[in-house]
Amino acid sequence: MPPPRSFDSRKNRSKVWDHFTKESNEDKIAKCNYCDRLIKFESGTSAMRAHLCRCQNNPDKEARKKQKSNSSTNVVSSPSLARPKIDQETCWNALVKMFIAMELPFRNIEHEALRDVK
Repeated sequence: MPPPRSFDSRKNRSKVWDHFTKESNEDKIAKCNYCDRLIKFESGTSAMRAHLCRCQNNPDKEARKKQKSNSSTNVVSSPSLARPKIDQETCWNALVKMFIAMELPFRNIEHEALRDVK
């Protein structure tokens, strides 16, 4: 069984490394290729990824903004989820038709629970 590899000998698999250059392997510091800011990567690449999202000089940031704006326009053009207007007269007529179709006694329509409907 081969011995476990140390952190320093592992290959940088994250795509975030396309945007950074290792400055110091001892201190685990990388430099942003766009703004030259130094970011620590001792616990992984999360801080580097977060920096890329905030970096003003990152060319991918504009592409993501355009992609977000395109997806937000699609949401606007989708059907509205607002509550539809309820026509009280139409509802009352539908309720009466239901009572007739189900052959329910009309005394149910006069029940106190339905007094506020009309």
